Formats: sequence, C-alpha cells, structure tokens
Amino acid sequence: MSKKHRQPQIGLPEGSTTKSGTFPQSGVAVVAGGAALRWLSRAVFVVFGAAILCLAAVLLANMDRAWPVAFQRFGDFSVTAFVPMATMAVFSIVAADCMKASAFNIVFALLAGCLYLSTPTAPLGNLDGVVRQAPTLAINVPEILQNLLAHVLYPFMDLGRLPPVAGAVTAWTFQTACDQAFRRSSRPPGDAKRIGSLMYLATVMNILFFRGFSDSTTAPSVPFQMLLVFFAVRYLRRSEARFDPNCLWAALAMLTACMFHASNLFLTPVLAVMVGMRRLPARQFRLGAMELAAVLLAPALLCGGTVWALQSAGFVLYPGSVLGGADLHRFVPLGKIPSPFCHFTMFSLDHAIQTANIAALAAPVAALAVLVAGRSILRGDGPKDKAVFVFLGTLAMSYLCFIALWGFDLGFPADIYLMLGTSLPTQLFVTVMLLRMSRTWAYLLAAMSLGYAWMNLFILLR
Repeated sequence: MSKKHRQPQIGLPEGSTTKSGTFPQSGVAVVAGGAALRWLSRAVFVVFGAAILCLAAVLLANMDRAWPVAFQRFGDFSVTAFVPMATMAVFSIVAADCMKASAFNIVFALLAGCLYLSTPTAPLGNLDGVVRQAPTLAINVPEILQNLLAHVLYPFMDLGRLPPVAGAVTAWTFQTACDQAFRRSSRPPGDAKRIGSLMYLATVMNILFFRGFSDSTTAPSVPFQMLLVFFAVRYLRRSEARFDPNCLWAALAMLTACMFHASNLFLTPVLAVMVGMRRLPARQFRLGAMELAAVLLAPALLCGGTVWALQSAGFVLYPGSVLGGADLHRFVPLGKIPSPFCHFTMFSLDHAIQTANIAALAAPVAALAVLVAGRSILRGDGPKDKAVFVFLGTLAMSYLCFIALWGFDLGFPADIYLMLGTSLPTQLFVTVMLLRMSRTWAYLLAAMSLGYAWMNLFILLR
C-alpha cells in the first residue's frame, strides 16, 4: 500500500499522538470540517456586520444625539489629559519593532499602570457607598468577588486605586491575548503588535482605567475576559484527540469574570462554541461532550463552594445591591414602561440610539472594518484560523445582545462601566479584521479609532 493511502494503526483514534507523530484525520472529515468552518465564519461575519451597520446608520441619522457631540464641554478640560494617552501611543509605534513580544507586553503594562496611577481619580459612581460597605460583612451576589476584594483590601489601600491596577493587568493580558490570536497572521509581527496596541488605546475601557472605583465598576473582571480569550485560542489551535485542560482554564477565567461582575454572564455561550469549533469538525463527539461537561460543571461547583465558604465565614449575601437603588427591572421593557428607571421601550428610536452610541464607544471603526474587510471574508479569503474568528465573533455578538437587552437605569455617563465593561473582546474581533486589510487601511482605521476614542476624553476625564 502506498504512503498516500496508508491508514492509521488499529486501536488509535484519528488525530491521536504517538512517538512517530500525529495521525491525520480522514480526508472526508478534514474537507467537511473545513467547509463548515468557512460557511460558519461567513455567517458570523454577516450577522455581526448587519447589526453594526444598522447601528451605524441609526447614529449617522441622529448625529446631534451622538454622545461625543451631545455631552461636549470643552471649557472643563485641560489639554494635559492627552499626555498619558499620547505617551502610550508613541511607545507603541516606536517599540513594536525593537522589542520581543513578551518584553513589550510587560513594559506596555508597566507604563500603562504608572500613567493610570499618576492621573487624579474622579469616580463616576458612588465611591462613598463602596467605602461604607467595604468593612462590613455584606456582599452583593452579582459582584461577589469585587465586594470580597474591597473588604480584604480596605484596610491596606485606597479603593480608588483598584481600577488603575486592574488596568495595568488588563493591558498585559490584552497584549498576550493578541499575541495568541495573531500568531498565524500574514502581517509582520511588528505591524500586528503596533496595530493591536493602538486599538487597545482606542478603547474607552482604557480611558476608564484613569477613573476611580465606583459602585458599578466592572474593571477587575476585564483582565479575566482577556485570559478567557488567551486560553480559548490555545485550545482551538491544538488538534490532539485527548482532553485539553485549556478548555477548563478558559472556563475558570470566565467564572472569575462573572463573579467579579454578573454582566459577564452574557458572554458564557462562547464556552459551548469553543468546544464545538474544535470537536465537531473532527467528529470527536464523545470527547467534546466530556469537555463541555467539564467547562459547565467545574465552574458551577466552584461557584457553589465559594458561596458556601463565604456564608460559613459569616458573610451575608444579598441578591441585589446592599446600598439599594435597584428597581428589579433588568431588561429593556417590550411594551409599557414599568418604572421611572426605565426610559424607553425595546423597539423605540431612543433605545436604538443608545445602543448605537454604546457600540460606537466599544468599537469605533467596526462599521468601516466590516465594509473594508467584507469582500475578502465573504469570498473565502478571510482569516486563516476560522475557528478563532468564529469564537471572537460570537463574543462580539454576545456583547451586542447585552447592550441591546439590558436596561441601563442610570444612563450615560453614570452607567458607562456597565455599558462597556465587557466590550474589550469586541475591539479584539475588529482588530482581527484590520489584520486582513492592506497596511494603509489598517493604520488608517486604527488612527480613526484612536481619534474617536480621544474625543471622549472631553466627557470622561473632566
């Protein structure tokens, strides 16, 4: 029998690893799986693109109600607020080609942390409420780890310094996740590192890390969203037909993010997508079922154990906010407005404008990226890692569902931490699109994204 038609040895599953290497999957499975992933990546792109373009059209038709226009107060702003942001941008442009990726990530995070800490904090929320609750044994279940962290750190540090510290960790985890996601990109490493850094600086979460600690902040959960991406991409890149612990690490990162703030629960469907993207095309159904059970059961057991341990230690857990203010209407109402905290109904123009404004802050050039990269992705010349593209696209669509469904009772800017606390994966998805464009288009859109984000400095840092 020729080498071309030689079959794997009996008793070894396809894709398993031996001393002589990894046996390939059958040709039929490879072709069928590849075709399915191509069509699925196109479907994810079309759904995300249609939603983003509709939101962009709504915002363009109502530019007088776009938040950078409606909330501008130039007289209250000092130009020196641009200095930290400009410093990080210059470092990203100059150092991307001069340093190894790991060293760049560390220096970038340290520089970001120093600049975050050097900026006087100005909390958007009720910092007094957090300080008042921190020394007590009362914990809000939707923010269980956040309250516990505040309780532990209260005697030792100013809680207003917690978001800058979380920001430094986020800067490192974002860069590390980008390294993993861009590993198979055709773009030179320096280009990919530079574009990824500029797109991070263009996120409003980066701006918010200059702010203080408020009662609704999601800042401590953001690094764990990036760790979820890191471990999920590592999981999707491997092909061994055995249990992969990276899926479990990704699930634990998601659990930690959810326990810091419950808004991350909207991102949990990606765990099933992650397992399906790897195991279904390879027809490894039994192994996929085992991993799916692990990513669902292990976090549930840990969460239950944490609640039991806290109650045993004397903490009192509340289903809502200890400080009050919750009106128990979590979602945008479909019909009649039931409360003064609900400002519009689901299919009203006001709701569409708010959702469009949030999406524009989360990923300023998403609509342009869809238009520029759409042709190459739809004709099949999209990202090489289709499974990673589908995973990041699912994260982005989960975020769009969150901002469309959730009722932000305090509005903008008081609820901006909640509006944008889970937005960073969406910007990473747009960054992946930029890396499939020409160099000129990629840098142009990164610069436009940075400019739009910096316009919001006049709102958020005054």
